[in-house]
Amino acid sequence: MDMGLRIACHPIQLDSQIFTVLQGGGGGYQASGTASALETGSHIIIAGLFVQLVFFGFFMVIAVKFHISIRRVPTIRLSNELPWQKHMSTLYIASILIMVRSIFRVVEYLQGFNGYLLHHEAYLYIFDGLLMFLVMVLLNVVHPSELAASMKHKTATDYEVNLRAFAERHQRLGSEMT
Repeated sequence: MDMGLRIACHPIQLDSQIFTVLQGGGGGYQASGTASALETGSHIIIAGLFVQLVFFGFFMVIAVKFHISIRRVPTIRLSNELPWQKHMSTLYIASILIMVRSIFRVVEYLQGFNGYLLHHEAYLYIFDGLLMFLVMVLLNVVHPSELAASMKHKTATDYEVNLRAFAERHQRLGSEMT
C-alpha cells in the first residue's frame, strides 16, 4: 500500500467518492428534465462544490503546515537528495489554480442557469479550461515522478535513521506533552 494512504488523517479515496456522488448525482437528477429536478439537482451540485472547496482548502492548509514543519526540522534526505522545494512550489501554484477554478464553478452555479458567467463563454474558457491547461502543463514540466525516481534505488540502510537525533528534534504526542 502507498505510504501516503497509510499515514493520511482521513481516507483519501473518500474525498473523490463524495464529490462524484454529490456532483454526479446532482447532474443525473437534473437530467430527468423537470423544473424542480433542475433546481434540486443544481442545489446538490452546489453542495458538492462547497464540500470540494472545504476538502481542498483543508489539503492546502495541511500542505503548508507540512512545509513549515519540514523547513523547521529537515531530514537528511530532504536537504541532500530530494528536490522537494521545487515540488512544494509546484504544488502551491497548482493548488491555487485549482482553487480559483473551483471558486469560479461555485459562482457559476450560484448564478443559476441565467447567470452572467454561463452566458459568456470567455469566462468558462479562462477560469475553467485555461487554468486546468496550466495545471496540466505545470505538472508535466515539474513531474512528481522525479521524487519517486530519486527514491527508487535505495537500500534498507538508506532509510535507517539515528533515533537519538530523532528524539531530540521531535516531541511525542500524548499525556507527556506540555
